[in-house]
Amino acid sequence: MFGRRAVVAAASVAAALSLGACGADVVPGFGGDDSDTAEGKKAKAVVVKFAESSGPEACDLFTPAGLRKVYGAKEKPAPPPEIFAPPPPVSLAECRRKSARFQGQKVEIEKVDKTESGKFRIDATTDKGGRTFVVTLEKRPRDGAWLIDEIREQ
Repeated sequence: MFGRRAVVAAASVAAALSLGACGADVVPGFGGDDSDTAEGKKAKAVVVKFAESSGPEACDLFTPAGLRKVYGAKEKPAPPPEIFAPPPPVSLAECRRKSARFQGQKVEIEKVDKTESGKFRIDATTDKGGRTFVVTLEKRPRDGAWLIDEIREQ
């Protein structure tokens, strides 16, 4: 009897694992990679362009909220600006001021995932894998441009 239960339990586990693996390939944003989709390629290109930037053009690749998160320490307290709002002036000026020291570098894109909210999450590395980043991008409704909303170093 014990042997039969073990076989049934093992078969159940194997079935669950194989079904789970199949589901992960079909459900977008859960274990898949969206780097070969049209939108995924556009989002990926923004991250590469940002990493390779060595001047103020990098500042234009942020959402207004993203720009404020990274460069807004001197902004007056306020809720984060919406994606369709103009860039926060103090944050934009601070980004442009600091851009004189930007040094573009190569970035390796490890994974591109479209999230349930419609944003992209991109895992990227620099320095031959020495530094790892998660970059979140949001699509601007006005022109469909993908912009960086958040950058976190892992």
